[in-house]
Amino acid sequence: MNFTNRVKDELLSINTGYEYFGFVATKRVPLIFFNRAVGRYFYNSIKSVSNAKIESLGKSYRISYSDVKEPALSSKEERLQYLRGCFLSTGYVSNPFKEHSLDIFFYDKANAEFCLKILESLGLDSSVYKYRDKFRVSLRSAEQIMNFILMIGANNSFFDYEDILIIKSLKESSIRDMNLELANDERKAISTSKQLSIIKKLEESGKTKFLNKKLKDFIELRSSNYDLSISEIADRLGISRSSLRRRIKILEDISEK
Repeated sequence: MNFTNRVKDELLSINTGYEYFGFVATKRVPLIFFNRAVGRYFYNSIKSVSNAKIESLGKSYRISYSDVKEPALSSKEERLQYLRGCFLSTGYVSNPFKEHSLDIFFYDKANAEFCLKILESLGLDSSVYKYRDKFRVSLRSAEQIMNFILMIGANNSFFDYEDILIIKSLKESSIRDMNLELANDERKAISTSKQLSIIKKLEESGKTKFLNKKLKDFIELRSSNYDLSISEIADRLGISRSSLRRRIKILEDISEK
């Protein structure tokens, strides 16, 4: 089940009065449904305030109605009911694992702008875009989408969305750590290879016998411990990394003479 259907299935258990106004605002008359549960939901809402009838058209359902008065939406709860109806009608939420996007589609620009004003009055930052023959009201941040889902009553879906964000964050963090570890291993391998190349040149030229004890100690430790990092070698020699790098630089200069 995609996330949109998950949210809508939860919302279908809520019907408190003004949802049908939101549904009517997003549709054209007559209303056509391909989801029986959604069609029955709005038929039960509309028939209480209008002369409505529902007809089966094979795989779809058609609702006809008349004389539905415009809502006042004077309270916050009425505005949320209106938004719940809008979302149940034409709302869509993208898979949170892929992107953060919530859209509600309208045929009429005035209705889209009315929805926009309601969202803004509730502190939700949204936009209206022309999309083919419709107008799209959009939310584009995870926080805004989660707030909207929670406001319209889909509490379980809110926590599902939050869980997905946590899993996504942990996955991304794990990938970053793995990439960092791989990058460190690559740098260490390159550094070790260079140091071993310097040591080989010194040994082949016979210059190692002229080196002091500090330089010989490094050569001996590195030659027998390919897997040690600069920090680990420095710790074993009891010196700082900068001091160790200076010794390696001295060896490199000697090898090139």
